[in-house]
Parts: sequence; C-alpha cells; structure tokens
Amino acid sequence: MTDLNKSIQELKNEDWEPASYPSFLVQRCNELRRKPLKDFSIEDLRIMIGQQFDLELLVPLALDFLKDNPLAEGDYFPGDLLKNVLEISNDYWDIHREQYFMINEIVKKLDHLPDFIDESYKIFSRNI
Repeated sequence: MTDLNKSIQELKNEDWEPASYPSFLVQRCNELRRKPLKDFSIEDLRIMIGQQFDLELLVPLALDFLKDNPLAEGDYFPGDLLKNVLEISNDYWDIHREQYFMINEIVKKLDHLPDFIDESYKIFSRNI
C-alpha cells in the first residue's frame, strides 16, 4: 500500500534537480513530485499522467476519482483526466492488466462517450 502522506520524490527516493527550463509544465511537474499524494487534485493527476510520469503511483489515484466520476474534470474539460489515462502507453497496460480492465469497465458504464474521448478509447481498447 502506498503511503499517501508522502510525495513521489520521497516514495521513489529520487530528487529531481530544480527545473532549468522556463516552462510552466516542466516547473509544475517538478513541484508535483514534491507534493504529498493525498493532496493531488484531478488537475495534478491529469498533468502528470499526461506526461506519463510515475504512473504506477498515480493511476491508482486516478482510478479512485474516475470510479466516482468518469468525466472528472481538471482545468480543461469534463473527462480530461479520463482522456489522459486512456492515452497511457500500451507498455504500462501490458503490465497492469487489472487496472486496464477497471478503466475499460468505467468507460463502458458511460451512457455517451464524448467524441474527444471516443478516439482515445478506440486506441486504448485495441490493447485487449
């Protein structure tokens, strides 16, 4: 069980150097690696999962949000977290089959899949 009081940096015992590239995304990902997992928002998960960072720690947290609300919304649009989860590389899903099937069930429970998620789901579901 993951200690949600700890940050990714603490759990992985890896300290990233301060961001030298003046990009919001680079700086934000560096900040998020120092934030306790229990304090992650939907937007925080959307950002990190979208960058494919630390998926083994973050996908289970995303699943908790998505079980309750498949169209959980970060800063962009309803379903933006789900879209990023569906776009995780097949290498991750090959190893984490149980999570793959959980995501698949979450999507199947939706009455209507928005078009922007539908394309991502078609690619995701080819991995079965």
